[in-house]
Amino acid sequence: PICLSPDERHLVSASSDYSVRIWDLKTNQQVGDLLLHDDELSAIAIPSDGRYIASSGLDKKIYVWSFEAALKQSGNQVRVRAYIAVVGIIFNCPCTTATHSSTRS
Repeated sequence: PICLSPDERHLVSASSDYSVRIWDLKTNQQVGDLLLHDDELSAIAIPSDGRYIASSGLDKKIYVWSFEAALKQSGNQVRVRAYIAVVGIIFNCPCTTATHSSTRS
């Protein structure tokens, strides 16, 4: 999954290596902190105000990350919320509306 930031300066990607990465579209380089889950990611979203990144994965967690803190490489200050035992996310934003549910052995 990928999501374009509302200001169209960054692309956020979710990968099978359990990471969320932020890409600067002007330089085509990864910027900021690597945002990690404990398993493969299934969805990401950015609300229209661009303040947060939400990600969900097969680890059955949703994390809400501070976009600004991630860009500043703030380490532990990046994740602002964690929700356990949830397998999907939906944001009402123009960049993406994503849902996912899975059964995994």
